[in-house]
Amino acid sequence: MLIAQLTDIHYGVSKKKQRDLGETRRLIACVDHINTFDEKIDLVVVSGDLAEDGWVEEYQALREILDRLKSPYVVIPGNHDRRQNLLAVFDDHDYLPARGENHVLFSIDHYPVRVIGLDTSLFGEPYGRLCEHRLAWLDKTLQEDTAKPTMIFMHHPPVRIGIDWVDSIGLYGSVEFADLLRKYSNIEAVCCGHVHRMVVSNISNIPVVCAPSIHCSISLSLSKNNSYSILYSDEPLSLFFHYIPSDGNLVSHLSLVNVNVIDLIGDSGELSERFKGEYRKLYPSGADR
Repeated sequence: MLIAQLTDIHYGVSKKKQRDLGETRRLIACVDHINTFDEKIDLVVVSGDLAEDGWVEEYQALREILDRLKSPYVVIPGNHDRRQNLLAVFDDHDYLPARGENHVLFSIDHYPVRVIGLDTSLFGEPYGRLCEHRLAWLDKTLQEDTAKPTMIFMHHPPVRIGIDWVDSIGLYGSVEFADLLRKYSNIEAVCCGHVHRMVVSNISNIPVVCAPSIHCSISLSLSKNNSYSILYSDEPLSLFFHYIPSDGNLVSHLSLVNVNVIDLIGDSGELSERFKGEYRKLYPSGADR
């Protein structure tokens, strides 16, 4: 089985945003990259932050591009998404819950690998949470088949990554999540987004992989001298391909998209300053931590 993972698209509809960050061109480049890959992609998972502000118009414009995919795709909300607007626009996706549900939780079982979508978002907050309800749902779902290889897709990673400002908007409930996972030996990986970088770690001896954002990459800064060091990176546009052979273990490949990222997002220093200002306005508490 081969799964492509897109994450953190942050699709916006304002003219200024489209001019500055070129989400449309970046997303089209990724869709084309998936469609022309030399092996069949069984499923595409979009692991959160589909939209920038969660407006219906953003999801409608985004969906027009995602519907160009030749492979089926599923969507999971992130902290920038508004669940009810997402559910309204993707209401014909039969794996999604009905509108009005508080969380987007699903399990897709008809592939060789079971794919679980776990909603970690908390409306209005940049950090995530796995509450008792969501953990109970996950436990019940995993109990239904303790042998079938399973991948869990979620937005917020359940581990600290060492970049202070990112960790300050991390996941609450990760300890309970780790305790739950120890009960099961058939989980291949926990696949996340949110951090706008490729990150590899583990939880309860299960791989945790964070896919890079197709919106923008955040530079690596592990310095403890400045806990609020947000810098854009000029790293190439890329996404993950998760390959699970019938007779082997999961292998996750970083695949570069053949497009000049500088042409699409502009100067990284200029973007860093603008992003800092916008982030402080949206999440003043997170910015100060």
